[in-house]
Amino acid sequence: MANHATDKKTIITMGMAHHVDAFQGGREAAQAAKQLLNSGSIHLAIAVGPGDVHFQDFIEGTRLVIGEESLVGFPSTQVVTNNSTSSDVSAVFLYHSSESKVSIASHLKNGHSDMAAISSVLTQLKSKRGNDPQSYENRYLILLENFNSEEAISTARKGRFEAGLFTQVIAINSALLTHTPLISQDRHIQPGLVAIEFLTQETWGIASINLSEFKNHKGIYAEAAKTIIRKALAQTKSKPAIGIVFSNCAKDVVDSKDWESIFQVGETLIPGMPMVGMNTADIYIHLNDQPHLSNKDSMSILLFT
Repeated sequence: MANHATDKKTIITMGMAHHVDAFQGGREAAQAAKQLLNSGSIHLAIAVGPGDVHFQDFIEGTRLVIGEESLVGFPSTQVVTNNSTSSDVSAVFLYHSSESKVSIASHLKNGHSDMAAISSVLTQLKSKRGNDPQSYENRYLILLENFNSEEAISTARKGRFEAGLFTQVIAINSALLTHTPLISQDRHIQPGLVAIEFLTQETWGIASINLSEFKNHKGIYAEAAKTIIRKALAQTKSKPAIGIVFSNCAKDVVDSKDWESIFQVGETLIPGMPMVGMNTADIYIHLNDQPHLSNKDSMSILLFT
């Protein structure tokens, strides 16, 4: 199963599969996404798969199809899409843009301080981009982490400070799951940090909300989704190509019916946009115009344009 979103300069494709066999699931999801990309080069491939012992099999299946130069892997205890809210879904995103620049960096923590970890990835990114930021309107930094919550939030805050005032930071912690490292190209990162920097003319939509604000609502997830999608959509200048919903909820797994209600809201507000949902251990967001958000019971969305 695949979804495709494109404009003249940016193409984002999503392939999904059911991972009864994780290796086969990774291969099928990658093939579906790659087929929609046609002959375009892959500037970034994000593989989101099962947060268990089968994760590395899933990654190997993905790697077989797309290689490892642009590969980033992120494990989650729950992955769903607007095509399927089944419990055995995995997804692969492929990103191609003729007007944006994407760089990947990583660091194995291994007892190093938070500052050492963030300084390492930012130094790597700087060496790859040179003076390019001056040519782009926006700079986004996605930090993928897999260590304990207190360290993860500390690292994200230091990343925001070190990266500079004009960088939008989204830090996502998968927690330290057994046998499920983060993947950065040919490296297994556990515990550690993977950084993805986007230099782009596009403006993404990013929003987060504390679910306690809706504790008396019957349709808590649908109401929360409506709020954050509208807020994120208002930030964009063109129709979003894909939406990723991050669930950082008090209960470990959101029910499939609740995910369906979230995706129904998305379809109503942004018809035809592919969407994926996933669990996180923590999420930290810092934009130019708002303070950081790090809620233990929250829902967040990232709209790529």
